[in-house]
Amino acid sequence: MAEVTLLSLPASPFAMSVKMALIEKGVEFETVEENYRASGKSELLVRVNPVTKQVPVLLHRAKPIWESLVILEYVEETWKTQGTHLLPGDGYQRALARFWTNFVITKTGLLIMKRVGDEQLKARDQVLEMIRLMDSEWSKPEYGKPFVFGDKLSLADLALAPIASWKVTFETLGKFEFPDARTCPRMALWLDAIENHPTVQSAILAPDLNLENANVIQKLIKDNKIKF
Repeated sequence: MAEVTLLSLPASPFAMSVKMALIEKGVEFETVEENYRASGKSELLVRVNPVTKQVPVLLHRAKPIWESLVILEYVEETWKTQGTHLLPGDGYQRALARFWTNFVITKTGLLIMKRVGDEQLKARDQVLEMIRLMDSEWSKPEYGKPFVFGDKLSLADLALAPIASWKVTFETLGKFEFPDARTCPRMALWLDAIENHPTVQSAILAPDLNLENANVIQKLIKDNKIKF
């Protein structure tokens, strides 16, 4: 096994974020994909993550690191001197970056895919409110453009960047319409920059393929056969 190995799932936004972080830091890594159509977790995943048995898991020199929020911080700290600095130099901005990274990961739009009927409508409204909130906050002077803190990706950007893969899926399966540039101009600028960033393009699952996988995953979630 490679010195750095990422246990992933093709459509996992959390794994996509970790891939982006590794690419931005210039870290060579191997990806091992879980088969979500399988009847259970792989032996490798259960062995290296016996607590939650979920991806992503980063194996660095055979030592496992769990949970995307923790992994993102680990990548930045471990390869601090190489590649893109994923936390701003200013202490206050670093605190903001950590807050938004946690905010996005813990209040993810995947709620839309995990709900049906009235619950899905409620989740959709919550995500729309999150987007409006970010649009307002990220327009303040302590932030930058086009990304959250300027012209370089940060952990906060990476946490939300998988939206470039999931946008079509949300719109199709979740009947979710993203606010346009008139409603949320700051978020529209951010999304355009994200969708065209080479690191994002190389790390995400193609939107049409993501939609195909999401159809299968949504059914597995509804049938309580998978946690995602």
